[in-house]
Amino acid sequence: METKKNDATLWITAYVTLIAVAVGTLMDLSPDQPFWPILGIYVLIGAEMAFKDYAKTETGAFIYLALITLTTTSLFFLNVQPGLFLILFFVISAQAMMMLPRSWGYLWIVLLAALSALAFAVQEGFQNALLLMLIYGGGYLFFGIFGRALTDANLATERSEQLYEELQETHAQLQESIQRVEELAVTQERNRLAREMHDSIGHRLTVSAV
Repeated sequence: METKKNDATLWITAYVTLIAVAVGTLMDLSPDQPFWPILGIYVLIGAEMAFKDYAKTETGAFIYLALITLTTTSLFFLNVQPGLFLILFFVISAQAMMMLPRSWGYLWIVLLAALSALAFAVQEGFQNALLLMLIYGGGYLFFGIFGRALTDANLATERSEQLYEELQETHAQLQESIQRVEELAVTQERNRLAREMHDSIGHRLTVSAV
């Protein structure tokens, strides 16, 4: 139950972030920037986020992360300010650490930081790009570690629930075994009394007959 609640919270947070970034970008557009293609890319990113839960395998996770990273990066070629759309990399960082093995998750964060540095270098110059890359890269790492910690907590909760269910099942089996042992003990006692009564009465009848 707790795991599903956490997943729903992350899903809502991702979409709220996407909507906020999209609205901020569209409101900041200059007359020479294409409105509909930019809006279409944000809609495509939202559609890709909806398919995250279907990426159950490691290969599926790589495909999902590659698609959403490339789609987000494509906004740079439409002259969107990187300070806006790169906010989505915070969400992608958390998803990468949640969906991939730990080492691959860190490598994906390094990739996002490198893409951010490239985007800022074109817009702001290399000196500012280095500083902004460190700021954004630190944010990506923070969100990634948080996502990983949440995933580990969810796995621990699921394991605890599984162990609790197994314990309940074992307890029920133990209670059933105890009940059977009691029934068997009662049956054995009845058989013993029956044998003693049979032997005693048989002996007396034999004596009487003699």
